[in-house]
Amino acid sequence: VNHQYSKSLEFEQALHGMLPRLGLHTDSYFSLLRPYSELAICKAFAKLPQYHEHFVSCNANFSLSNAQSTRYWCTTCPKCIFVFLALAPFVPRSALEHIFGSCVLEMPANRETLEALLGLRDHRPFECVGDADECRAALQLLLQHPDWQTSTLVQELCAQLPESDAYDILFEAQEDHCLPDKLTAAVYDYFSFTE
Repeated sequence: VNHQYSKSLEFEQALHGMLPRLGLHTDSYFSLLRPYSELAICKAFAKLPQYHEHFVSCNANFSLSNAQSTRYWCTTCPKCIFVFLALAPFVPRSALEHIFGSCVLEMPANRETLEALLGLRDHRPFECVGDADECRAALQLLLQHPDWQTSTLVQELCAQLPESDAYDILFEAQEDHCLPDKLTAAVYDYFSFTE
């Protein structure tokens, strides 16, 4: 099973259709994060600084040939660039640079990948990263952020983005999910603390 498909709502719903035939309850398989975009998840995670130095989402760093690495972030793969971008509107720049070990967005070698994440190039990176709208929303939020609003890179890239005022929906809970009713309100309440 392609791991991207196995994380989709379509897969989750298909599995829910099969579980009762195996004598299992559908409440035994669901995603707590399904109702939210990657950007909304990063906004919520930003409110948990006690975990910021202990998480990682870098595929390049975790390989068999790099098993002894003490660095969590390679700082150049699409996942590192996306996570940095998605957290940047919500985590102070100095803290984010400390977590990653550098300013990932302003590394010249990352420009093409950043443009691809924003949908400004022909193809999207083939990795588990947010979609172009999420990346564009994060970049637009940086224009109002005191740590980033004077960044030449942020200004240049924002000028290339299509006009949109529909980014607010990225922070709203989506109705399509398989959360059990008994957990739905608790998940919505948890994410509401970021408002």
